[in-house]
Amino acid sequence: MQLQVKRGVERLCDAQAEEVLASCKRPLVRLSGDDWEGDIHTKVSHSVAKQMQLPVAQVALRLRDEIRKETEAVSTCVVTNNGYVNISLRDAFVRGAMRAMLSDESRRLNVPRMSSERVVVDYFGPNVGKELHMGHLRSAAIGAAVANILEFCGAKVFRRNHVGDFGAHAGQIMRYLVEYDPTSLDAFSEAHVDRERALESARQQRGYSVWAPKGIHTSNRMAQPTPETGVALIVNTIGEIYRCAKRKCAEEEGFMGRCKEETAELQRGRNRHQKVWRHIATTSMRGHRDILENFKLDKVRDVPESCYAKRVFALVERLVSEGHAARRPDGSVTIVVGDDATTADDVEGGGDGASRQENELVLITKEGSATYLAVDLTALEHRLREHMADKVLYVTDAAQRAHFDKLERVARQVGILQGQQVEHLGYGAVRADDGKKMRSRTGAGVAVADVWEETLERCTHEVEKKGEFSGAVSAFMARKLAAGSILYSDLSTAHKDPYTFTASRLLNQGGNNLVSVMYAYVRGRSILRRLAQSGGDRVGEGVEVPEDGPFRDDRSRRLAVRLVGLENAILSAASARAPHRLCKYLWALARDFTRFYEGTRVLEAGGASAESVQMVDLFAKAVHLLLSLLNVETLERL
Repeated sequence: MQLQVKRGVERLCDAQAEEVLASCKRPLVRLSGDDWEGDIHTKVSHSVAKQMQLPVAQVALRLRDEIRKETEAVSTCVVTNNGYVNISLRDAFVRGAMRAMLSDESRRLNVPRMSSERVVVDYFGPNVGKELHMGHLRSAAIGAAVANILEFCGAKVFRRNHVGDFGAHAGQIMRYLVEYDPTSLDAFSEAHVDRERALESARQQRGYSVWAPKGIHTSNRMAQPTPETGVALIVNTIGEIYRCAKRKCAEEEGFMGRCKEETAELQRGRNRHQKVWRHIATTSMRGHRDILENFKLDKVRDVPESCYAKRVFALVERLVSEGHAARRPDGSVTIVVGDDATTADDVEGGGDGASRQENELVLITKEGSATYLAVDLTALEHRLREHMADKVLYVTDAAQRAHFDKLERVARQVGILQGQQVEHLGYGAVRADDGKKMRSRTGAGVAVADVWEETLERCTHEVEKKGEFSGAVSAFMARKLAAGSILYSDLSTAHKDPYTFTASRLLNQGGNNLVSVMYAYVRGRSILRRLAQSGGDRVGEGVEVPEDGPFRDDRSRRLAVRLVGLENAILSAASARAPHRLCKYLWALARDFTRFYEGTRVLEAGGASAESVQMVDLFAKAVHLLLSLLNVETLERL
């Protein structure tokens, strides 16, 4: 449907068409919500008018005349008072588009590839030693969906999880253990934990009961890990230690200084407890990976910050030698961005300008540790060289936008970024019912594990309430529904906006949530199964679908137009990095299918309507495709 409008714009704007189309921030076309708006409408006349410096009304009329030339697809085309162009499609065009979608053997439903870019998508990125909260899951959900959509549209995508195992929190945790809980250092060592777990496992295999776990008496916070709970215990305990360390840093300035020195030693591989920290980091990442697998988000590759340990200091030395950065008298290394970027020598001498201080960014602290900026700059350079990326997308909390703006400015200034692009997809906070940021009783972000358990319990009840499923079958279905419901709830909100998460609303039918879409999908699949059981080897086999003539009823036509809008939904979601547009389309598609299902008989005594069956088949395939792009698994029964 975009093609007809695009060709109209190209004829109208001629040489300026590409620039006009690129400047459109909204989808080129939208499916209409009311009959009086036609089947689709476009607001592109506003962009054309701005580019050509002409009145919107004049441009809209000229665009209408150009679109009317698309006689094979367009039935009527009118202009509204606000400059919108409303378009009604010919039934023959809609039928032809549906046939092309169904006959596509690549299972893409005739959606074209629009890009061959090489894109790195950086998302998730939790710090080790911390429990995952809903903000982490939001990054993972959005990042994975955007990566899938871009890949589907033809891009070569590299999914990367920039794990935080190299920053200030590492030094804080280790310094707190050294000063206030040294016995735990042994408990967290790989050899100690693995030995105890192996002994317990061996005793269980021989039929003996496992002895009482040995408590760590210095803190009373954890027992020796068992094979079943080792990862969770370590992650939870380290999370508590980190909170204690942060409080200590706020109370005692000297402790903060020692933490910074500890961080520098860890980063340079000179810390005497280096192996202990490495085991803590590995165990923490394993726990994070387990949670990702619950949500089928495990395609992302873990790349810890420590992978750049040698590269980051080499990069900073190179920037100093090239004159981009300078050493200060206190031992730190800084870089000046903006108009003062050529005054690095003045920085080394001390400098005296207030504006320079505002634009002066630290790469290496006076204690000798690399900053987040330095590590991210190193990672960016590596990704551009290693993956030959055209674009790097960062999916993080919106509060980090300033950091990534600085990263891009520095990267362009020193020549790391040239023709490539950097994008930051900042997402809003996850809120509770009261509108405040979602937090646990301790004041920390609500743990994903807790939300998962509550949602899984509700979904198990939803699956089993009719008494048709139980045992392993219901458990399998409930896990799919729970994971999908949480992801869909997140993705259905524009990533820039905060969203309110409430487990009790996930399964309310009628709203834009997964269960509404899933029930419609299950109904469609049920029709197809019944048709197959009645002897139909192929949908619509032996029955001729009319080329012309009206649809059976308005419900059938509305569903057909909605199905043909699949391509527009996917391409607009890809160009805007907006998975919520797929959710919005899915909800509207499920609503139109439900109305069609309730008002139009597909299977009748002695036969079936071939056109209706084809629409049911196409609906099921479209829903399955879109949910897979959102990392949501479908259910055949519910």
